[in-house]
Amino acid sequence: MADKLNEKSWKAFTTQHKIDGDAVMKKLQVYARLADAEFSDRLDVLADLIKSIDGTVAAVKKDKALAAKKDELKAVSAYLAAMQKEAADERKAVELAKAKAEKDAAKSGLQKVDVQIIGKSWNGEPLRGYKIYAEFKAPGFKEVTLAQDIKGGVAQYNDVMIMPAGTARVMSVSTGKATLAPEATIPFKLPKSGLMVFTAEQDFEEFKLSKMTKKQVTDKFSKKGTAGVDWKIFSAGVEVGTESEEGTGEDTGVEWTVKVGLGSFKLAQTK
Repeated sequence: MADKLNEKSWKAFTTQHKIDGDAVMKKLQVYARLADAEFSDRLDVLADLIKSIDGTVAAVKKDKALAAKKDELKAVSAYLAAMQKEAADERKAVELAKAKAEKDAAKSGLQKVDVQIIGKSWNGEPLRGYKIYAEFKAPGFKEVTLAQDIKGGVAQYNDVMIMPAGTARVMSVSTGKATLAPEATIPFKLPKSGLMVFTAEQDFEEFKLSKMTKKQVTDKFSKKGTAGVDWKIFSAGVEVGTESEEGTGEDTGVEWTVKVGLGSFKLAQTK
């Protein structure tokens, strides 16, 4: 990326000159997470980034406090003008790279497709707080790796250039607390339409326990578990939580079900 189109430079600039840079920062953060091959997404974010920079330029022109400091205003205006040029140059470079990739793809047998990955946690809820990596391999061709933060349980990759058949590997990595990174690999074939869909459901292991209090069950799995392993206790199909309690012995007649998330996916191509 160009010299000024990065989070570090922008933060230093806005801090030094006390400028509101939140809108531009958000676009820079999104752009930095996109893979080189995600041409359409990069162009969309660059368009938004340019609008945000233009908005900052307009705000600076209306800033009366800054207007009173002519030398600083000149420096700020020059910096923002350089950012506008770099963003425009970056967009042009991505457009050229996209056109070249599509031209090369047509010669090599690569085809364009949109990829959608629907992620579900081990407890059936939409996968949240993860970055989804999708890697596509075919004999004789360099693998294509994509990365996208999952939103609403779905990761979407647009205009992906891949071979008609090969293997797909999907892996999720937490963007928050340390936890497992479920993954799986399966064969794939491009669909007739322009959208290829995968479902990735995290595996889990189920344990049945009886003649134990809830506290005993909690203690057992707290000691047995490892960092990043998520698990829950159920009674008669109803979740009762995993917090430690003082067991009285009255609940030893209950059959407890403990579900533990695993580091693997049930991965399937559904379209």
